[in-house]
Amino acid sequence: MSEKLYYLGIKAFIQNKAGDVLLLKVDTSSFKNHNGLDYWDIPGGRVMVGENALETLQREVEEETGIHTLTNMQSLGFVLSTIEIPMKGDGSAGLILSLYSCVGDDAVEIKLSNEHTDFAWVAFDEALERLMHKYPKELLNLTQSLKPVSGNARCDNFQALRVM
Repeated sequence: MSEKLYYLGIKAFIQNKAGDVLLLKVDTSSFKNHNGLDYWDIPGGRVMVGENALETLQREVEEETGIHTLTNMQSLGFVLSTIEIPMKGDGSAGLILSLYSCVGDDAVEIKLSNEHTDFAWVAFDEALERLMHKYPKELLNLTQSLKPVSGNARCDNFQALRVM
């Protein structure tokens, strides 16, 4: 039995101070089998050689949104994804997703990458609904401790992290 190769993907569940979640609308123009539905995601990507998880998180958030400063960063956990990534030659690699929560300033101008066509700050429950088609339930369940209570997000005990 051979061992399976996995990539590590880092994703950012960014909330504003009101508890709304930042979602990015994916540019589906290059998708082969696109069904015409809107496709929403959260910022993130794969760890590159020489990076750690927080460096990847910083790089991906800045590349995809233009956000330089995130606060209250917290690892929520890891989930084995059902996504398979084609590899050069033959076969594919699996994907392990690591989810981080953080707070972003919704007053900052969002500068989208070419991977995205729009963004939205949406209510917590709506964000989970829009993400259900892409992510395993186990990953979305990691966010339940962040659900706003009486309009306040439960994420205020961590230091600020500045993207250089």
